[in-house]
Amino acid sequence: MTGPLQQVADAAAFQLEDAFRFAALQQLGGRTLYSRTRSDRPDWIASLKANYGAVERGTLRGGAMTQLEFPLDLTRFTGWPARRTLGAGWMWSGGRVTLREIPEKDYATLLPEIARLWGASHPRLPLARRIFEEWTVLDRAAVLLGAVDGALTDVRVIRPRRAGVSSNAVATPYRETADQGTLARGVAQWCRDAGYTTATSLAPAWMAQNLTFEKHMARVGATRGAPHDRLREPMVEYQQDLAAALARPVNAWTA
Repeated sequence: MTGPLQQVADAAAFQLEDAFRFAALQQLGGRTLYSRTRSDRPDWIASLKANYGAVERGTLRGGAMTQLEFPLDLTRFTGWPARRTLGAGWMWSGGRVTLREIPEKDYATLLPEIARLWGASHPRLPLARRIFEEWTVLDRAAVLLGAVDGALTDVRVIRPRRAGVSSNAVATPYRETADQGTLARGVAQWCRDAGYTTATSLAPAWMAQNLTFEKHMARVGATRGAPHDRLREPMVEYQQDLAAALARPVNAWTA
């Protein structure tokens, strides 16, 4: 196995294995388990807290790792949540733009397309591939494909962040075109139809300083929030109230 797509063939089976391990530790008299995880994945730490009852017990390696304490509580092993989806037949269109959801079985086929859209030598390609693989395999993200005049331009990944809130990312380069606004409206519609009330996204701090990008975020109804300094690089969070955003006139998304 060489990557996340090969490492996690069946998430439910992995959690079942964890349950067996916890049971074995209980039989040996254990009541608490200590572990550590990367501090630059606060979303993953939050999931471990919510799903396994983990408690933070300080940091290690100069803050790079977070120490976690887990109760050996077998009642928490109820299985991974299902991937949130509207079905592979879901499609949205607006002008030249179409957006569609694809089935999980096709996710791996997108890696060459992501590389093509970035260019094989682009310095941000490895990060884009990593985000795509981590989110689709570990975080149960859904994948939406955006096209302009039938040509693939965007690969969007959307995962649950917390109740009613999605975390959205783009695995392909940002394009400073009006089509980006149209595409953003389709993504917001998918999120709303999938049961989310709020969509959040992160942008590199250097990108958030770009006036064109800031204009784009404003016209799609996203407000700028707090900076995040403990991730892979300094980031700025944006939040989109989906009901308010979708109530805006259609032409406001591309004006």
